[in-house]
Amino acid sequence: MNNFEMINFIVKNAMFSINENLKNQNEYEAKIQAKFLRPKNNESKFRGNVTIDFEFGDNNTDIDLKLKVVATFKLKNEEVEIKNDLFEKECLPIALKELRKTIANVTTAYGLPPLDLPIDETININD
Repeated sequence: MNNFEMINFIVKNAMFSINENLKNQNEYEAKIQAKFLRPKNNESKFRGNVTIDFEFGDNNTDIDLKLKVVATFKLKNEEVEIKNDLFEKECLPIALKELRKTIANVTTAYGLPPLDLPIDETININD
């Protein structure tokens, strides 16, 4: 059973460029970093955010995509205490699923085939 519900998912920053002068690449590097943040005020003690920084490619490849997204979650049951390991285990997979959809939508909007990356929860987490 999941103790959290995602109540918001927004793109805070986005940068996407295609360099047609460079030949198509066969290999790209993707970097993902996630942070778990909780508001400090008591009225928001049942909420938390997952901030994800995503980078795909760079200035030396034909595709350069950078996104910063924030997923906001709230506890379904306010009797459960928010602990980082529980939050990471339950909320990060949901946030990553939304990130995958966003990446596919961005690449499709630029006329490219949807970029469907094998993103999973084995990423660098900073509390």
